[in-house]
Amino acid sequence: MTLMMAITEETVVAGIMTFFFYGVLPTLIILYVSGTRQRRRRREQETLERLAAMQAGQAAAPNEPNVPITPDLTIVAHASTAPDGPASPSSGAQSGPGPMPAPRDSVRANPDQ
Repeated sequence: MTLMMAITEETVVAGIMTFFFYGVLPTLIILYVSGTRQRRRRREQETLERLAAMQAGQAAAPNEPNVPITPDLTIVAHASTAPDGPASPSSGAQSGPGPMPAPRDSVRANPDQ
């Protein structure tokens, strides 16, 4: 039906646009919407498989701390894994990212100058 509408258009461009907008585009939208449920199931299955693999990996590595993972693959921090607090200056540990480099006095655009 859409092909017959496209053939009766006066120009080739109008025929192509009619075929695309009245035939191909609506068909693609219907196919996409009809596959939404299947895509959701496949995505949930893949998430569960990754979760099981991550938990199996944690069980295989007993030396690492046991950090629980929620089904949406986020890590839940426990009080035992949280730091004890800010480091004191007397302990020798720095409390920041470290010293900043000194700024340069001049920046030359041409290195030959």
